[in-house]
Amino acid sequence: MRKVQLVTTTATYANKAKTALRAKGIAAEVRKVQGGTAAGCLFGIVVAADDLGRVKNVLESENVRIIAEKEVQI
Repeated sequence: MRKVQLVTTTATYANKAKTALRAKGIAAEVRKVQGGTAAGCLFGIVVAADDLGRVKNVLESENVRIIAEKEVQI
């Protein structure tokens, strides 16, 4: 199964996203993203690529800002 990591700026946003997605029945996992910034760490939400459209709609409605998107190997 293909997975996509949606990168947020903080652990708080990543956890908020995970909670919102699970409430809608979408499996999500929070992971620390390699690379971070001088200001701190970045966190991502890993979801199934097939759910990406639904995921983006849920996160937009919850005001969770996504700064990057990349495919990941599981």
